[in-house]
Amino acid sequence: MRAIFVSDAHLESQIYKGIEHYHKYTCLRFVKRTTEKDYIRVMKPQSGCNSMVGVMGGEQILNMGDGCQYVGLVLHEFGHAIGYFHEHNRPDRDNTINVLWDNVQPWFKDAFKKYQFSEANTQGLPYDLTSIMHYENTAFAKAGFCKTTITVKSDPTYEISPVYLREFSPQDIKKINMLYGCTTNQLPPVACVCEDKYKDRCPGWASSGECSNNNAWMSNNCPKSCRTCGDPNLCEDKYPKCSSWASTGECSANFQWMHQNCKKSCRVCGGTRNNTHTKRDH
Repeated sequence: MRAIFVSDAHLESQIYKGIEHYHKYTCLRFVKRTTEKDYIRVMKPQSGCNSMVGVMGGEQILNMGDGCQYVGLVLHEFGHAIGYFHEHNRPDRDNTINVLWDNVQPWFKDAFKKYQFSEANTQGLPYDLTSIMHYENTAFAKAGFCKTTITVKSDPTYEISPVYLREFSPQDIKKINMLYGCTTNQLPPVACVCEDKYKDRCPGWASSGECSNNNAWMSNNCPKSCRTCGDPNLCEDKYPKCSSWASTGECSANFQWMHQNCKKSCRVCGGTRNNTHTKRDH
């Protein structure tokens, strides 16, 4: 997908960080537009984050105004651009959440609309409260953060974190890869740190089969629960191409991943390591 980014250094850096998540966990690739007819233009209005849903053709505006410059919001708005409505717009949402209409600002009520099955495809996946496309409990409340607009039926005290604080959920990654026909061998390998990033949820995701269903994301974020850490003291390469990667400088360029997965080729076993470490900005 082609895109033109705004000439705002901070916003552009956040956009690139968000796009890195798409590149890391899916087969989608966003590149800068040259002369292509169909492309996304990221704009920075005074306020507001919004995007058309799906590819519209021609120049497609994606707005990231003041207050929108967070990676979570980049993932959310680009999620719209690649074809996704809000999770809470699902036709089956009433089984999981309540929308407290009296608390919603009148001019934002359309954002809480429930679509019909003929309008929105759930891809056969269950409702996901942790999706990057789901609003938080107090989204667009009349009294700001003092009133609730969304509650969870099974637990009215359940806290849905603000979008700007989130990253992809395992199901977000699964559904994007399903929609765009990505296969597992198109997903890049990820680093393994032997602790769960989401300590309260990883065990549950692992027990429900997400370690195999969403291997790339779970290996990176829930390695302890998925038991993918391995023996940190084992002096071996995990991949046949490790020696080739090492010879082209990847031990320095991709320091963390290579030193965990290509120990032998990077000579980091037994307390020794290559002494050429250069910094690469991403």
